[in-house]
Amino acid sequence: MRKPAICLLLLFICLFPSIAYAGIAADSSSAVILAYHRIGEDFEPDNSLQTAQFLAHIQMIEEGGYKVAALPDILRAIKNGETLPPGTLAITFEGAYRSAFENAMPILLSKNIPFTVLYAADNADTGRRDYLGWKELSFLHRHKNVTLGVLPSAYTHLIGETPEEALRLINKARQRHRDMFGEEAALFSYPFGEISSNIKDMVKHQGFEAALGLHSGAAYAGSDMFALPRFSMTEHYGTPERFGLIADTLPLPVTEIEPENPYIQEDRPLIGFSVTPEIQNDLQDLVCFVSGQSTPPSLEIIGLRVELRLQAPLTDARTRINCTMPAGEGENGPLWRWFGMLLYKEQTPDLPTPEQSALRPPLE
Repeated sequence: MRKPAICLLLLFICLFPSIAYAGIAADSSSAVILAYHRIGEDFEPDNSLQTAQFLAHIQMIEEGGYKVAALPDILRAIKNGETLPPGTLAITFEGAYRSAFENAMPILLSKNIPFTVLYAADNADTGRRDYLGWKELSFLHRHKNVTLGVLPSAYTHLIGETPEEALRLINKARQRHRDMFGEEAALFSYPFGEISSNIKDMVKHQGFEAALGLHSGAAYAGSDMFALPRFSMTEHYGTPERFGLIADTLPLPVTEIEPENPYIQEDRPLIGFSVTPEIQNDLQDLVCFVSGQSTPPSLEIIGLRVELRLQAPLTDARTRINCTMPAGEGENGPLWRWFGMLLYKEQTPDLPTPEQSALRPPLE
């Protein structure tokens, strides 16, 4: 169901008339965070990007006037409501895969482009072939343009663990980072983008400054610093057209999000959010998509409130919800506001294993 949804959105983009870009307050401190996984592993197209595609992304960044900044600097600006240049991007590598170290990171290092690597300590401890060990992580740590952040010590589904085990895995990750680098880890990444209210509260209270998910959207001053959005870059969804669409994404500022806990039990959860008055008059152009459902949900709009009415029950263990609206014309093409959610049903045994899990991109 993912490709039809992409076609629908791209068709909508092509048909919608160009209008002048009208900025809102949230745009001034916004940035797009990109999530790369494996690079150049053609046998893993669901969570790998071809090396040629990665090179094309870097070329588009350089020629499109985008600014890649260090993620800690971006998050500091977002947290303080400071202005960021238009087209600000952050590059992250999820999982610390060796293929990314060999095929992508040297390119960024040679160009002095900052990036962040998020690793699982158990993989470094055991020397698993597909992942970076402490030697490579230490090499990266010495570079001023590289930031290291952590996953739980085991690259596993935290939402399927007991609270005690989840806390142990988080604390072990912090301890191993402290042991190896003599500093506290400031950034945390939820494995596979899976967030629950309980897990998020744990992360908040363990001393991290921010935490990253894998739901879609631009980060901005109103974002939850412990559930920051990122766009996954994979072979099927790493085309130049899609990259340009994502890189120019603007925030769709929302509050009062339902469900408050992404880890749901219902087949038809109440889904909704409130928008800021600045974009209320544009709500007639809002379109939402639900992964696994060919028919978009109907939208009930009352004032600033938007409620999504699902056309069918949610049957998948993971469901992506993406809402977009046009924001006019930018220097590189149409601009879009984007808000995404990633929901998980309480059926943990049916979730894929870490090696099977496809880290799906946002357009589903």
